[in-house]
Amino acid sequence: MPISPSSRGTDEESREELREVGREELRRISQLRFQLLEAHPFWGHLLLQIRLLAAPMLPSFAATDCVSRVWFNPQLTRHLDLAQLGFVLMHELGHIALLSGVRRCGRDPHLWNCATDYAINRMVSSMNSPSTGRPLYRSPNGHYPELGDVQILDDPKWTGMVAETIYEQLASEPGAGGLELVVELGMGEVSIPVRRVLDDGGGIDVHLPAQLGPEEQEQVEEALERALGAWESSGRRGNAPGDLIRRTQAQGRGSLGWAAILRSVLMRSLGRPQWDRRRSDRRLLELGAWAPRVRPTEESRLVVAVDTSGSMDLSILRQCLEEVRGLACINPKITLVVADSKVQEVIESHALPAYLRAGRLRGGGGTDHRPVFRWVEEQGAPPDLMIAVTDLFSRFPKEAPNYPVLWVVPQHHAP
Repeated sequence: MPISPSSRGTDEESREELREVGREELRRISQLRFQLLEAHPFWGHLLLQIRLLAAPMLPSFAATDCVSRVWFNPQLTRHLDLAQLGFVLMHELGHIALLSGVRRCGRDPHLWNCATDYAINRMVSSMNSPSTGRPLYRSPNGHYPELGDVQILDDPKWTGMVAETIYEQLASEPGAGGLELVVELGMGEVSIPVRRVLDDGGGIDVHLPAQLGPEEQEQVEEALERALGAWESSGRRGNAPGDLIRRTQAQGRGSLGWAAILRSVLMRSLGRPQWDRRRSDRRLLELGAWAPRVRPTEESRLVVAVDTSGSMDLSILRQCLEEVRGLACINPKITLVVADSKVQEVIESHALPAYLRAGRLRGGGGTDHRPVFRWVEEQGAPPDLMIAVTDLFSRFPKEAPNYPVLWVVPQHHAP
């Protein structure tokens, strides 16, 4: 039967209303991002790396692939206050941070989902506001028009227990299994049906049947390391999952990477950072996320000197270029000096994006840093900070310059 013009208009109005509800929920989520970045930097920086997607057909508040995406149903989450919405988001981040999809290892899916929900909800309940000392978030227990009564899986007796321990106790008790569903992720024409989704009755989310391969596991581990680095550079402010920290240390990894240290020193050297709420970090926009851009209080001049001599490892140089691209988002006034035994190229801020995309570095001879410092002196005004990337197989001026220099060196370098 053909659809009348009035029916089409009503349908379009409904879709626009749904889009507006989704936009409003994303605005509220942005508020939570600010809050987490300030109160709990680990979780705030992890949330910055997650893509948030509206899914109005989802039969629960949220879902996650346990890697890099969180879906939320704006028609349901709009009934939550900000503290309850924060609880839901933190619950999904908990599944990612605690690697719920990796650690199941053949266990019964329903009981494992219950165990992880209990562990995560206890963790979220223990997160306090640094200013008041009171719980930061509130469970979404209650009655909702579309869901009925919601009672999440949360019991103080599981406080401090890991999911594996909770699972063993749950497995020794008789209990009902989960309910298998078919859900749609996405909006309108781009909805994607996902089969065999398990609802364990936990009240917050449904659990997707994704199996994490090596690439997905590596992606999660890298996101967690970046979040741990941000937590370390903040002076370990706020909460971070102790199990993750112990696992990272046991694997012999440093919890703070050189790039995180570099950014931390940069912000301290160039002035106290501020949030620019008018613009988002460009790197995060590519992930479908919005977050305030970090900028110094005053525009400062930064010189990055890259050693391209024959002794430098190409992988180190590639990492350096990638980090320079990231630094340009923090402080746009950067001059890149490429040198071996002499200054090969000088790239100013306006030409930096195209140069970094090309990825070609001139050099390959011996190393001498004296021409680099001589070039800086010839410019007149000293920079606010110089970052020198080198393996230290070089020659240096006899006297230190009158501006700070941060030396970034690989693990194997000259004395």
